[in-house]
Amino acid sequence: MRGEYSAMHNKFMVVDGRYVIAGSYNFTTTAGAANWENVVWMDSPEIASRYAQAWERITSE
Repeated sequence: MRGEYSAMHNKFMVVDGRYVIAGSYNFTTTAGAANWENVVWMDSPEIASRYAQAWERITSE
């Protein structure tokens, strides 16, 4: 990542190369019970591939 103060807060998960889970949601008890969170579940191998490519790009910088 570039910049002295660069940080990624985007949260996403690719499951089985088919599903994408993305949003602000933390998989914790607090997030499920007390926080206002958002999460989107997508069933799309094409979208999953794009997220996987983004992950590879992010982690290689």
